[in-house]
Amino acid sequence: MNSPDRSQPLAPELLAVLGRLPEGVEFPIILGILSNVPTFRTTQLWTDRASHDPLAIRFRTGTYRAADRALQKEARAVARLPGDRQVAERERVDALRSAWVSHVLGEVSGLLRRADAKIIDTRQVDPQRLGIPLTPTGLDGPGVVIDVWQHTGKLPGKLPVLVERWAIPAELMPWRTGDPVPWIRPETIASVHRVIIYTHFPEVLRLRIGHRWRSEREPAGWPVLTQYAIPAPLRLHAPLLPRTPVRPA
Repeated sequence: MNSPDRSQPLAPELLAVLGRLPEGVEFPIILGILSNVPTFRTTQLWTDRASHDPLAIRFRTGTYRAADRALQKEARAVARLPGDRQVAERERVDALRSAWVSHVLGEVSGLLRRADAKIIDTRQVDPQRLGIPLTPTGLDGPGVVIDVWQHTGKLPGKLPVLVERWAIPAELMPWRTGDPVPWIRPETIASVHRVIIYTHFPEVLRLRIGHRWRSEREPAGWPVLTQYAIPAPLRLHAPLLPRTPVRPA
């Protein structure tokens, strides 16, 4: 068996996965399913049992609200550190804040779509490079616009209503003096997303981080995917599956 482009052999780990699948399953379908599985960098936030870092423990054992409180407390502590230690610690906290925001936004996109549901739309604007937006954004130059929209019902012709808008102007990258590039600090965007979550989506804050993909069992790895996560949705496409049982792990 070769890789999709037939130029490189498949990794042994992936071969082991495919060996546990029913015969005849389409390889592109398997890749599509596996592409939705969280990456190691994502799951490490709630699986690193060896770390004694208070922030890591909050991500592993607490809710989004608990992790946010720990991040806020840590940010205040970093501000009191000497300058030589402050930079590295601030980068660490900012990286965890970005991870927190990424997880929370994923929870928001997975909420049930009620008739009055709200959505978040984050987009870049740059009249010179991307063209003038069809509707005014409040920015004359490059930047990021974060909108909160709310559905108004299921009746035809009912368009979503703009509830809140944040227009964040870009600045020039301070380290590129010869060729200036518009740039917005990631922590600025993360702080705006945090305010929006607390204002419009407080229900996700009580959820446990990574609750959709975690359990208290010891990591089982591939058997979970090969016996349950992959075969279950494939059964919806019966013509693609042979009449054979799933092989045991």
